Amino acid sequence: MNRRGLQKRGLFWLFFRYYIILACTLALLVTLAGWLLDTQLDEDVREDALGRTADVIQLMRSDYARTRADEWSSLTRYFNATGPYSVALLDAPAHADMWLSSNGDLVYARLGPTHTLVIGPIDALATKSRDLLLNTQHQLELVVTLLVALGFGIGLYAWLKPQWRDLIMLLDTAERLGEGQLATRAPPAESRLFQPMVTTLNSMASRLDALLASRQVMAHALAHELKTPLARLRFGLALHDTAPDPQARAQRRAGIDADLEELDRLISDSLGWVRMAGGQVELRSQPLSLAHWLAEQITPVARAYPALEIHCQVDTALTATLDPVQFGLAIRNLLGNAARHARSRIDIAARIEEDDSLTLTVDDDGPGIPEDARERIFEPFVRLDAARNRESGGTGLGLALARAAVELHHGKLSALESPLGGARFCMSGLRPAP
Repeated sequence: MNRRGLQKRGLFWLFFRYYIILACTLALLVTLAGWLLDTQLDEDVREDALGRTADVIQLMRSDYARTRADEWSSLTRYFNATGPYSVALLDAPAHADMWLSSNGDLVYARLGPTHTLVIGPIDALATKSRDLLLNTQHQLELVVTLLVALGFGIGLYAWLKPQWRDLIMLLDTAERLGEGQLATRAPPAESRLFQPMVTTLNSMASRLDALLASRQVMAHALAHELKTPLARLRFGLALHDTAPDPQARAQRRAGIDADLEELDRLISDSLGWVRMAGGQVELRSQPLSLAHWLAEQITPVARAYPALEIHCQVDTALTATLDPVQFGLAIRNLLGNAARHARSRIDIAARIEEDDSLTLTVDDDGPGIPEDARERIFEPFVRLDAARNRESGGTGLGLALARAAVELHHGKLSALESPLGGARFCMSGLRPAP
């Protein structure tokens, strides 16, 4: 049900619905409790009646035992004339020592193997007392039930009212988000029940807003980045047909192929970044020997930049739980970035922090990164004028891809100043192998 539907029915409809259900449940429980109490009270009254007549019956049994059987009728008449209860003698054996009749006003007792003594009706006091107790109990139950129902209704309404307002507020926020107003956030909830939902909804809205904003930036930037290789392709195709000889045509064809490769790489990197930024990449982590694995990542970079000194300062015993494909993408992009801007040296180091997390650093002795640009460089297609331009190579997505890959591993990638004088890229919060 949407917000308008709930508001149309109103808080009183919700209150009435819950109150009827809970009140019926409460009434059923009270009725059951009353029945159990009635049963117990009736049993108590019956036991009291047996207890009050037990001594009298015992005395009568003694008198009957001292009297001949042919005189029992005279003794019975004597008891009726002088005793507090009416007495009758049945010429039938008893099935128990003592018991009450079904209505509780007669007491039966065994008198020898052949007779049964009947006493009663017991004085009306016991019956009246029982009826009075039951009536008083029923009246008390009714009063207590009404008071409990009233208090329960007040408490239920007081409990539902802030939750109702929170529910309307959440539905209103969800509808606004659904309409595309991604800057909408839910205010703090009045009730504890809805506060986790408010927090989750706001967090989801923030992630959605950031994701869509980044995709818009990507779309605009990608459109801009595609203009250059497309223009070169168009120009190259025009020149290809006018080439004066086969050698010139081959050179122009090679230029076209290079532009196509750049386009392919640009599109591939863009799609990769969108998948990683949107959390659509599944990690396949495994324990890696860092020193050996990093050496494999360094080899192609060292081969491409033979003039650079690349030092890997990683303990051979150090291992980490990483996805070799996705984290390899981050390392290769960081190494490629460092190689393009280093003057003569790149250092790679790893260490275990006090909180048992793993930190990896990549340093170069290049021109470094201005402090005010150290966060901006991780945005797609951002290049710094002095240090990162088209001529330095790359698609402009390397650092964005590297950060996305590190964040997939629940780590953080940041740019700092290197002790070598250039840039340091620090990957922190990674998980070492157990």
